[in-house]
Amino acid sequence: MASNFGNWQCAIDSLTKTAKSDGCLKSFIDLDSNYKRIEFIHKQNIINNIAWLPLYWGNCHNMHRKSTEKAVRYRDDGNKYFQQKMYKRAIECYTKSIQHASMAEQQQNPAFALGLGNRSAALFHLKQYQACLGDITMALTCGCPQATADKLQMRKIHCLVNLGHGQEAQQVIRDLMKHLADHKDTEKKVKGKLEDDIATLQLKLSQNRLVDTDWETEIQLPQLFQGASEVITQASTAVEMKHTCSQGRHLVAKQAIPAGATLIVERPYAAVLLPGHKHSNCHHCFKVLSLAPTPCMECCVVLYCSVECRDTAWTMYHSTECQYQDLLSSVGIAHLSLRIILTTGLKFLLAFSTPDRDSVIRGLTGGQKYQGDYHAVYDLLTHEQDIEAEDLFQYSLTAYLLIRVLVDAGWFPHGAPQADQLTDDMMRIGSCLLRHILQLVCNAHAITELQVSQVADSDLVDSKSQVRVATAIYPTASLMNHSCDSTIISSFQGDMLVVRAVKDVAAGQEIFNCYGPHCKRMCRGERQQALRSQYFFHCQCQACVEDQPSAQQDGLQVLTCPACRVELVSASTPCPVCHYDTERLVSDTRQADHLFQQGLDRLQQMDIAGAIVSFTRCVELRERCMDRHQTPLCEARDCLARSYAMTGQFSSAAKYLELNLSASELKYGHSSIELGYELQKLAQVLFNDKQVGKALTVIDRALTILTIHFGKNSGNKDMEELVQMKSCLVQYQATIDT
Repeated sequence: MASNFGNWQCAIDSLTKTAKSDGCLKSFIDLDSNYKRIEFIHKQNIINNIAWLPLYWGNCHNMHRKSTEKAVRYRDDGNKYFQQKMYKRAIECYTKSIQHASMAEQQQNPAFALGLGNRSAALFHLKQYQACLGDITMALTCGCPQATADKLQMRKIHCLVNLGHGQEAQQVIRDLMKHLADHKDTEKKVKGKLEDDIATLQLKLSQNRLVDTDWETEIQLPQLFQGASEVITQASTAVEMKHTCSQGRHLVAKQAIPAGATLIVERPYAAVLLPGHKHSNCHHCFKVLSLAPTPCMECCVVLYCSVECRDTAWTMYHSTECQYQDLLSSVGIAHLSLRIILTTGLKFLLAFSTPDRDSVIRGLTGGQKYQGDYHAVYDLLTHEQDIEAEDLFQYSLTAYLLIRVLVDAGWFPHGAPQADQLTDDMMRIGSCLLRHILQLVCNAHAITELQVSQVADSDLVDSKSQVRVATAIYPTASLMNHSCDSTIISSFQGDMLVVRAVKDVAAGQEIFNCYGPHCKRMCRGERQQALRSQYFFHCQCQACVEDQPSAQQDGLQVLTCPACRVELVSASTPCPVCHYDTERLVSDTRQADHLFQQGLDRLQQMDIAGAIVSFTRCVELRERCMDRHQTPLCEARDCLARSYAMTGQFSSAAKYLELNLSASELKYGHSSIELGYELQKLAQVLFNDKQVGKALTVIDRALTILTIHFGKNSGNKDMEELVQMKSCLVQYQATIDT
């Protein structure tokens, strides 16, 4: 098959080029409804010109199917790693074995249960008892061989004992003893070994007097400030929705709101995991996968964090999407449009009618509530009149493709009357798909997670960044208008969106989100261009009206005269004040860049001493020709601090991290998450250096910022780590004082 098999974007680019040349696009432009656009694409048979598409329909049902042969091969590979005590590598192979094993073939070939059993053994050796229990439970319910089941029951008892669940361990022991008594034909040697192990465990249980502790509980979601609104049900009662001709629907503070207050807690109406994270995050809730993920029952691609997520996803949407993974990965944001349709359901969609716009504010149900349901999703703005004709044509082609996916999957109860025909109901669903694609261009929300990056494995100073893992639609959060200096910050617990105020908001003030272009990160011209191209409006927020300087405009990306410290307009002309010759300045800048890369290379090779030499010289050169807040200088200081920390020279590391704090505050603000993470890095180093007073001050400052962003008792790992460090330092201080 061709290399672009299934690449939808390449296909519609070609179709658009043809439509422009043959006049098809000109006819399309005159259409005034989504229904007519879908009907036009259908009648013109446009996507039939995609050569690989018929081949795809003929083969997609057999792609990514289960394979017992592969399951056995991967399990054998895992066994080899297990024998070498390379348990993590073994788990990777066992997981692939489980992914390829069919649950439907368990009676003939119990590859699925055997893969789970083997993976549970590797997990047990890594002391991952909770995950081990999950695999054992699933294997026992899948009809594994009796000899394997007996071993798994013993392993289950060991897990329960190690987790402190004494009563449940005793019950499993009683059940296993009864089973052995009832099965006299069990091999005498095996039976004797099991009975000896049980006796040992019973003795351990009696000696330790274990009491059952609570099973691991889910992190509690934060409570909305002042409780939930009766109208906007997923927002705080301190927030109300208003509407004006100029601002449209927007959110306003009904009362004074303090920084850190939780304003919205919202589950997405629908969401889609990005293809690049299918091996690392749950396909349904987007949590980071453990060492023991749960595979889809039908394909060998999709992974979940639990059986519950797997079964929920299958019922809601994955039973339809399962065999079209490659195609859906190439349609971009349109995949989320399909997910909205599948989440809503055909019966509801065909019965759905739009409310009278003269009697209610858009998005409200008959009970005058904004609940984040399909009414709210349907009434999000489409900006249909602002979209370029070529883009609208491509969106229509994509919506039509998704209709063909639904028809091919048998989602419509009566199917298509003929292979190339669509019913009126199918056309209506197609128009809904197109509407949602248009909405998502402006209203889709990125779900992010915090990821840690290290220059080397032994790095003691982490760098953190938010990484986009999924795309979702949050109708309540979509009510907020944009400002380049936002009122709120968004964070996520799985797929749950939590919106908090990052500054005090007076009663009557509007609550703003930032759609991406932030005044601290982009200059006014760049922000305006980005907002016009994607969101079709001219921003008139306070930061734009006052033209507040961005980080780039604050002297963070310019050179400075080494002699008189005056900002230089160009590195190619002498200093306008002291006439310093900048030729050497250009040379020093290039050398500093070379030294910086050299330092990174030495870090990767674990030549820490050499890295310190390179980064030190780089910092010296950049300090000569740059303002102390400039980004390249801060990056060099950060890497030098990392290198010092890796060799245990924590005082030196702290010195350079402290120098970067003022730059972070200037660039991002005194309560920014970026400053919070810089403070956390400094706290780690000061803690290791036992600088108790300084460390406690920095920890308190970091906790104040992180609490604004994540709230108290949120289960945030960074905050928990800071609290633990603080507790240790207080205890250490107490021992010194006594």
